[in-house]
Amino acid sequence: MKQKLWTKNFSIITIGSLISMMGNAVSGFALSLVVFSQTNSTFLFSLYNILTTVPRIVIPMLIGPFVDRCSRKKVIVVIDTIYGFLFSFLTVIVYMDIYNYAFYLIFGIILGIMDSIYQVAYQSFYPELITDGNFSKAYSISSLLYPIANTIMVPIAGFAYEYVGVTPLFLFNAITFFVTQAMERFIDADEQHLKIRKEEKRAEVSRKEQFRIDMKEGITYLRGEKGLISITAYFFVSMMVMGVTGTLLLPFFKSAPGLSVSKYSVLMACNTAGRMIGGALHYQFKYPTHLKFRIAVTVYCMVSIMDGLLLFLGYPMRLVCYVIYGTFSVTSYNIRTSGTQSYVSTEKRGRFNGLFMMITTAGQMLGQLVAGILGEFVYIPYIMVLFSLINIAAALLIMIPSKRYVKVIYNQQL
Repeated sequence: MKQKLWTKNFSIITIGSLISMMGNAVSGFALSLVVFSQTNSTFLFSLYNILTTVPRIVIPMLIGPFVDRCSRKKVIVVIDTIYGFLFSFLTVIVYMDIYNYAFYLIFGIILGIMDSIYQVAYQSFYPELITDGNFSKAYSISSLLYPIANTIMVPIAGFAYEYVGVTPLFLFNAITFFVTQAMERFIDADEQHLKIRKEEKRAEVSRKEQFRIDMKEGITYLRGEKGLISITAYFFVSMMVMGVTGTLLLPFFKSAPGLSVSKYSVLMACNTAGRMIGGALHYQFKYPTHLKFRIAVTVYCMVSIMDGLLLFLGYPMRLVCYVIYGTFSVTSYNIRTSGTQSYVSTEKRGRFNGLFMMITTAGQMLGQLVAGILGEFVYIPYIMVLFSLINIAAALLIMIPSKRYVKVIYNQQL
């Protein structure tokens, strides 16, 4: 008999995540606008993105073994509490009308460190809250949360930025994190990886030596999994392209004739609305198991084509394009995430997630760096075309030759 998905623990993590994502949607939008508006430089804006991304490269690999040896629930509760205090402090700074580029860099780096730890712990803890037979549905719900939060909050944030300022936005984010951490304390799931660790018969070693052993185990595990290696390699390229587009879209909309921050926020809302559609489809319908790999690769190519064409279209067509883009993106996310998290055993999940996040974030940072340099003297739509072609090439040259191994991960009955 199939177990129900909406248990107490799953309900808490889902509602709590939605609340915190609503705050993040607001603060992420506001932080980007504050930095770019004050510097008015594509290069300084990309430098901010790059330096605040660095922790997301280094920290996940270091934190993976730690997450596999401690309570993941405690990690996410503590970090959500710290987030609440950080954004309370930022609210005061913004209210006092203090702007300093170096301060925002340091603040962004601290957020990057916290977020790196949180993401590895959260992604490794989340599967423990899913009942048997409900992986695909659970990740379809997960994929809906960010779009719902963005669809609701980004237009509000865009309006607030232009008419009432950013101070209330950061205060709202602080409140959402305090609410979220209070809810997460009521999760009472058994963390299976802790039981497995206790049952292991290991010689007594120092913490430093144990960390080295755990790190080596994680790298050795990934090295022996050709399917996971191919997925990680492709998403390194994909995140590099995302780093390019994410860095260049806001400056393009802020500087191009006839465009504005408000129009940019509407475009982002269309993207997230598409993600909501995709998530709803995944919740209601299951894609044929034997076709998941083929669907995923087709989606990788289609979203790349849309990236390349986006800035050559009229504004109404851009909105339509981004609804479709969002729908396809959720399909990619659901197939990849549910497949990998189900495939990797719970005691190694933290290390895999840490390595995956480190590698893909390095790709994102590389894209941000390239975008910052090229964006100063190359027409932005041409840059988008170039990197969309690179993403298509990666899908065809990495995923297709490795389909035998990737299918084992993607084509699971979940």
